[in-house]
Amino acid sequence: YYALKAARPEDLERLSIAVALNPDEETGSKASSAWLKSIAAKSSRALVFEAARAGGQLVRSRKGSTNYVVTFHGKASHAGNAPYKGANANIAAMRFALAAAGLADVDKGTTVNPGVIEGGSAPNVISEKCVVKLDTRYWNNEDDKYLDDGINKLAAVSHSNAMPLSDATKELVAQITEAAKLEGFDIDWVDAGGASDGNHMAEAGLPVIDGCGPAGGEFHCDREFLRLDTVEERIRMITRFLSLI
Repeated sequence: YYALKAARPEDLERLSIAVALNPDEETGSKASSAWLKSIAAKSSRALVFEAARAGGQLVRSRKGSTNYVVTFHGKASHAGNAPYKGANANIAAMRFALAAAGLADVDKGTTVNPGVIEGGSAPNVISEKCVVKLDTRYWNNEDDKYLDDGINKLAAVSHSNAMPLSDATKELVAQITEAAKLEGFDIDWVDAGGASDGNHMAEAGLPVIDGCGPAGGEFHCDREFLRLDTVEERIRMITRFLSLI
């Protein structure tokens, strides 16, 4: 808001700027992702105003993210009197979770996290049902397909393609870096493991950067903070950027 308010009239007249605000980003932008993609399809570049990293770094690429819910159905029985008449869903779910975690590749940067396993009713009952909730992360969509094929059984609750560091994005990174330098400060960049609305817009093929907001850290906990000393400089950076494109 303040970057546009401070922009030169000739820049606002020359550029066609869409400001998109959505309230459901933290839950995967399920209601707004199609809308964001439609805006991205008509755009040449995108800036996402998530917070910068604690050290002030902006985000030039992000991992994609997929969530899976896999439900196992067994057969209940008494664990002491008739254990062999049952089929333990918990054991099947644990085997699956271990196998899914084994799909991760440290060198590729892919991860598979069985973050939630819920099953059983009592210690003396063979579990009739167990649910495993997985989170996968990946730098490119080929690795996403590999993980997706490997997991096989799933019920997807949210999915974001990767926000890659393409050649076009590198040009956008250079423009933002130059804008900051012209305003008297240097910025650094990171490649982030978390997904944002930038991932949805990157599906349209346009260059996207993130972390354009003020710097902060300790996200999603009671220690989350914003660095007030970075607010004004980020406004000046974006206003200067508008004069360069």
